[in-house]
Amino acid sequence: MSKQQLVDAGEPDELVQIGPECFAQRLSFPPDPPDQTLTEPVITTFMVGTSDRSIESLEDQSDHTSFWLPQVEWLTAVVLDRLDEHGVTVASQAFATVSLTPGNDVNDEPHFDDGMFEPLAGVGAVAVVGSGDGPRVATTPLPANRPRPGTLLEVSGSNKTDFVDQTINHVSVDDGVVALFPQFAQLHSGPGPIAEQVRQLMVFRVGTVPVS
Repeated sequence: MSKQQLVDAGEPDELVQIGPECFAQRLSFPPDPPDQTLTEPVITTFMVGTSDRSIESLEDQSDHTSFWLPQVEWLTAVVLDRLDEHGVTVASQAFATVSLTPGNDVNDEPHFDDGMFEPLAGVGAVAVVGSGDGPRVATTPLPANRPRPGTLLEVSGSNKTDFVDQTINHVSVDDGVVALFPQFAQLHSGPGPIAEQVRQLMVFRVGTVPVS
């Protein structure tokens, strides 16, 4: 699906929200991640070859790389297999990020993973799985003006307030459950502060090729 097709799928004054596909497979996060006493987020990024599923760390943190590699391999297989089952053609490279965030600092700011309206580009795909609680993902259309090519979609103040207040229909994803949804124009957020000392979060992003 192209970004134009997603925009056209809604009413003229609405932005359609496809919502997440939540997987039956659950990720059991490792109980003892590095840096459990951290005071600010730590992020490790991996580059994934989607054809051969090769995985390369883009960081110098060897302890983090070796610790997270099995989880990144698992998430890569789960997401790419599901996209293949749906007949989605993906870009040659994907990126997986793993982050550790102090539990009190986990935010619930609603946002789009990709808000740039490039009509002919694919919508992309993003998969999110977190410890403590997963993301919240909108499932009902949002009031919105039709975007102009080359402009950035913005979440309106009222939509932000309604989403934070949970008056917009949404799915709250459970701990360890993978949620897969369009990267473009899909409103979602973190769960807000959690009880755990450190929240573990994995995000897998890959471009998609629209069907002509």
